[in-house]
Amino acid sequence: MKMVSILLRLIAILGACAAVAGWVLTQGKVDEANAKLADKDKLVADAQAQATDARNQLETLQGKIKGLDSDLGASKDRESKALSQYATANRNLTSLQNELQKAKSDLASLKSDNDKLKRELIGQRTSAPDSSTNVAAYESKISALEAQVKTLTSQLADAQAQAQAAASAVTSSAATAASTTPAKTTARVDPTYGSSTYTPAVSNSEAGTATESAPSEPVVTSTATVLKMDTSSGIVIISQPSQGNVSSQTEFGIVKGFEKPLRLKASRVEGAYIITNIVPGQNSARVYKEGDTISIIK
Repeated sequence: MKMVSILLRLIAILGACAAVAGWVLTQGKVDEANAKLADKDKLVADAQAQATDARNQLETLQGKIKGLDSDLGASKDRESKALSQYATANRNLTSLQNELQKAKSDLASLKSDNDKLKRELIGQRTSAPDSSTNVAAYESKISALEAQVKTLTSQLADAQAQAQAAASAVTSSAATAASTTPAKTTARVDPTYGSSTYTPAVSNSEAGTATESAPSEPVVTSTATVLKMDTSSGIVIISQPSQGNVSSQTEFGIVKGFEKPLRLKASRVEGAYIITNIVPGQNSARVYKEGDTISIIK
């Protein structure tokens, strides 16, 4: 009986130990599960914070996009206005050039009539000195013609001033349109002018071989008028030549009297005027001014 009692006690003790061991193992798994759950909760919180930051950044970018759309619309409006002003100035310049040519033609005709009447008056005085009536009539006609010449000369000066103002407006409008949409404007002043990368176009006279001899004097091909002269930027606007045509990117020379020729390169050719660049390395530009009649040479 004593042995049975001892065995029962040992069995009870072993059962208690097994229960304690089972509780310890179970509690460890519970603690591990709680730790994993806490890590997952932290990851969820971090993801929510990142989602909030991303949403805030998206709202900021959407605001910037709206601002850029507004700026783009304003830029297009400025471009449209600048192009409209350019077109208007271009039409005005063409009209003024036509008026200027007509005024020059009328002035030349009046001067010719005036000279003719003066010659006839001299002939009247020489052949018939007593014919005071004819002399008085001729003198009256001459006075009237001289008055018309003075009036037309004044009108011609006004037309030249207006043409130069219109040419300045064309240059200003072209520069404005170029600053708003540089990729869409065409045939503007060479953007490399004045820099180390600028390469002038080779003129016809310079394209020949070394065995060909150059002419001893420049060959005058036509005449034109200086409408705008800006030596600081190297831009010169001249009227269309009286004979022949000048194409874009063509290099040619202009000369006034016995001055040294000035080499230009055409960057834009319109119906009534030509926008050119002064070829770098020349000091003769200072002798030319707006309103000068110049000869175009090859």
